Amino acid sequence: MTALEIKGDWNITKGKLKQKWARLTDDDLQYAEGKQEELAHAIQIAKQIDYLGGMPGVTPKPVKTSDDPVAMLRADLENERETVGRYRERIRQAEAMGEFALSETLRAIIVQEQEHEIDLRAALYINVPPAIEPARKNNGRSQVQNGQASRKPPL
Repeated sequence: MTALEIKGDWNITKGKLKQKWARLTDDDLQYAEGKQEELAHAIQIAKQIDYLGGMPGVTPKPVKTSDDPVAMLRADLENERETVGRYRERIRQAEAMGEFALSETLRAIIVQEQEHEIDLRAALYINVPPAIEPARKNNGRSQVQNGQASRKPPL
């Protein structure tokens, strides 16, 4: 089952749930949707690990809790940031091994994780930091300026 099929089935299920239990709020359903998305991510990654001959395993991190809703949102934001960082590292590792299908699977997941981060920042009224311009690559060649070779990296 693809992520798109899961999403379509979920939209149908949400409508039925709202009809049957009118007290369910959009927030209740959004929470459940987030859990479903996490499960879909786990299944996608497990399939890739199995394909590579590994055995999927999970050791969950301890969950930070608080009675303060803002503190909980901040903890959730920090978890999202750490998750995105770990996915970036796994993408680099997959590409270094030449496992481009795994890399693309992880890229699709990281898009959704970054959307969660953006939503949490918005809820906390925290601006999303601007993108950092990556350093320009010169493929190991010296820069030539005014006819002179320069070993200075480009700005």
